[in-house]
Amino acid sequence: MRSSWLSLLLALGVLAQDAPAPKAPALALQEGARWRYQQNTIRQGHPLPGSTIELTDEGAFALPNGRRCHQLRVEHDDTTTFEYWSLGDDGIRQHRSRAPGHRGELDPDATPALLLALPITADDRWQWQEGNRDQPIDQIAELLATATPIDVRAGRFTTTHVRITARRGDQVLGTRELWFAPVVGIVRDDRHGDGSLRRRELVDFQAGRDVEAERDRRLRANIVDDPTLAATGPPWIGWLRDGAESLALPGRFAVIKNDGKSLCCYVDDQRVHRIVDLGNAANWSNVDLRTRRDPRAFDQTSPTALARAIARLHAERCNMAGVEPVGVITRNLTAPLPPDDEQQLATVEFAAVAPDLRRHHVTVLVQWLPAGRRTGLGIAIGSGAPSPTPFVLPTGRSR
Repeated sequence: MRSSWLSLLLALGVLAQDAPAPKAPALALQEGARWRYQQNTIRQGHPLPGSTIELTDEGAFALPNGRRCHQLRVEHDDTTTFEYWSLGDDGIRQHRSRAPGHRGELDPDATPALLLALPITADDRWQWQEGNRDQPIDQIAELLATATPIDVRAGRFTTTHVRITARRGDQVLGTRELWFAPVVGIVRDDRHGDGSLRRRELVDFQAGRDVEAERDRRLRANIVDDPTLAATGPPWIGWLRDGAESLALPGRFAVIKNDGKSLCCYVDDQRVHRIVDLGNAANWSNVDLRTRRDPRAFDQTSPTALARAIARLHAERCNMAGVEPVGVITRNLTAPLPPDDEQQLATVEFAAVAPDLRRHHVTVLVQWLPAGRRTGLGIAIGSGAPSPTPFVLPTGRSR
């Protein structure tokens, strides 16, 4: 079944049957929130070893339709993947990923799955379709109860109970039952299919916090005395928030402007990295995008997503709008780290509209060089489709 067990994690605040259907609370998803689950599987009557799964909300970004979507990091055993969830007045949706093992790879063209229709009404049913056109799979969801008490490892909760059945024609492929509680979200998830049962139970939950405000304060404190931005008033700061590529790395990109001067920065959980001028390679010489706290973070980054982020950052700095990719060339993107004798690279060409209403092209090249060398990042700007000249971005050793 394509729909993730995380469905309804976002659907928080369902009350008893005699209460008015509530809107899901705004704090359902927030950067820094964490959920930990215990997973146990019984296959053909035989129990398998259990495992722990931890989810971390890495923050929100804006979809093209303006809807806020969150990127969640899912850590299970030695595997890290990324999922995308959005919560609106009409329900909870899971968005497809082009490359689940990399950050920033939501597929904006794929139809998202509606895991919970809102507002909640008695005997509610809804459905959506997945799979390809030749062999579509119908996902049929039904609301079973809205005040079901249930005990899990994290304690006792009053939950809403939903069942989702996957069908291809008259054939039932599997069923999934979910119980979710106010504020906490999903507390139990049972999947049945092929003679097996996989159960996930909530072990503990930690609410998120206003990380965006903290990040903004850190950046303003860092640039308060910057001569590059010397002016009579406080500078304008714009955070890159459009598109999943804005979360291509664990931190955030920002553009600072004041009296015709500008500065680009990347802010992670440890420091502010200054990028003075995206159009000048020499000014990238002091940037280190790796993080000591999470050394694998850069390896989990898609070169294509990072190229999209850099293009959007440059467009924001130059007051350009309507950034759209018009061509993508990638190579060796199947593994997070390239072999010693090869490169991993992505070249993305973008079109954007400048203040003079002319359409400009920006080409960004991202390279993962062989082990022991550094990561190269190039950018070229012009009215045609220029070939970027790569330069070395010192992000540390690749291993």
